[in-house]
Amino acid sequence: MSATPTPSSAESADADVLIVGAGPAGLALACALHDAGLAVQGFDQQSAAALAAPAEDGREIALTHRGRDVLQTLGLWRHLSANDIAPLCAAHVTDGSGPQTLRFGTDRLADAGADPLGWLVPNHLIRAAAWAALADRPAVRWRS
Repeated sequence: MSATPTPSSAESADADVLIVGAGPAGLALACALHDAGLAVQGFDQQSAAALAAPAEDGREIALTHRGRDVLQTLGLWRHLSANDIAPLCAAHVTDGSGPQTLRFGTDRLADAGADPLGWLVPNHLIRAAAWAALADRPAVRWRS
């Protein structure tokens, strides 16, 4: 995560796609569009330093197998530390105060060596990984 995208000059505004917002979705979209051969320019009000090391926001993102596959394809997953990824082995879904509960998996999945239902990753670390993956694509211009 040492490299950072280089902010572009105001004069170079030619792009196939302009992205406003350097959240996980905007940064991942920039990576995907670049990989598809499009010229991408992004904008965000935060500084490059803040984008490279976003503040912890207390949110955990539950990623499915498909979500993880997308992050791997875009090169984001490799920028996440294994210590920051928690397997999601069980989920309980309720509807407010209703008596019904829908349960997925079992708390014993990890003990049995089975694949987890998904993974929990802190939102701010996904953002940092997306910024680092964008740095692997120097043709993407980003303005802070």
